[in-house]
Amino acid sequence: MHFNQNKILLIIYICGLFASAALAQSDNQMATLHIISPVKGCCVELDGRMIGLTPLYGITTDPGRHIIKVWPGDSLSWLARSWSNQIDLKAGLAHTIYANTAISFWLSSDPPGVSVWSENVLLGLTPLSISREDVKTDLRLVRSGYRDNFIDILSSKQIFLHKRMSPLDFYEKSLRPSRLDSRKLLLGGAVSVILGAAGYWLKIRAESEYDAYMSTGHPDKMKRHFNNAKKYDQWSGALYIAGEAALGITIYFSVRELWR
Repeated sequence: MHFNQNKILLIIYICGLFASAALAQSDNQMATLHIISPVKGCCVELDGRMIGLTPLYGITTDPGRHIIKVWPGDSLSWLARSWSNQIDLKAGLAHTIYANTAISFWLSSDPPGVSVWSENVLLGLTPLSISREDVKTDLRLVRSGYRDNFIDILSSKQIFLHKRMSPLDFYEKSLRPSRLDSRKLLLGGAVSVILGAAGYWLKIRAESEYDAYMSTGHPDKMKRHFNNAKKYDQWSGALYIAGEAALGITIYFSVRELWR
């Protein structure tokens, strides 16, 4: 009887070992997910299924590609923005996902189309939504013909901001330095010169092929040289036109910027 009890205990122990190994193997075949966001309490969806609120830790799921969506609830809609992405999860690994639902604000201006700068970084043209994480100093609003405007966004508690730009008078315009971008002017000129040089080179090739066409008497060679001459001549004309167009566009925008 004592022998049978030991035998039964041994069998139970062996079964437990197999069960533990199976569970460990099953865990290794799953992927672990941690999801955090700068604004806590945002809703989290995994492949269209609601799984909780940020921050979330230790979520297990099948490996492979998954769609994760994080968005603010009704009470946080004025604080955060939605975030979504496709993530490839690998089996047996833990993945930490940072959903950038950073606090943002909406900036508009009168007139619209004002350049918004943070230090020396152009954030965009109004109207636009800006994350506070992108702002390190006061914002500077710039538009030709208007006085620069500054916004202390770091201490502002407003979500929707609207700035009216003040136009410069004639005297201020005459003293204001030109905002002509020399890099754009040089780029346009370089493109025009390159296209013109390429067109000139193709024109020389076309003339060379035509001379070969006139000097040979072999019908096949005559046909080949004539087709090459025609092709090079067409490309040469197209490049000349493109170069002149690039030069004209550069001059137009430069003059327009100088007179704004």
